[in-house]
Amino acid sequence: MDFSREALLAELELKDDIIEQLRKELDEYRVANSVRKTAISSEPDVQVKRQIIGKSDEAFETIGNALMCNSFLRNLDSIQIDKIASAMYPVHVTAGAIIIRQGELGSIMYVIQVNTVQEFQ
Repeated sequence: MDFSREALLAELELKDDIIEQLRKELDEYRVANSVRKTAISSEPDVQVKRQIIGKSDEAFETIGNALMCNSFLRNLDSIQIDKIASAMYPVHVTAGAIIIRQGELGSIMYVIQVNTVQEFQ
């Protein structure tokens, strides 16, 4: 084994290169697997008139809490949450009714406020 100054400096430089490469790979991994993902939002070219449905403060709080528990929606700001909550309306469902089927495309979001639902797969 060569312990000359030149050999040790060359070995040190090689290790520094390896460390730098590993740091780059780690940074790329962190960016690709970051907890907070970014999304693309599209705004319509025309002004959309949103219907506002009146509801109690308790209903607004329930909806806001449900949105904050959703991993896709939790990063919304308070104005966005208020807009969504304002547009939501109550739906009364009879016992045994199917609300949504797993795997089907949907265009409605439900927040369960009263009672419970059962999940079947």
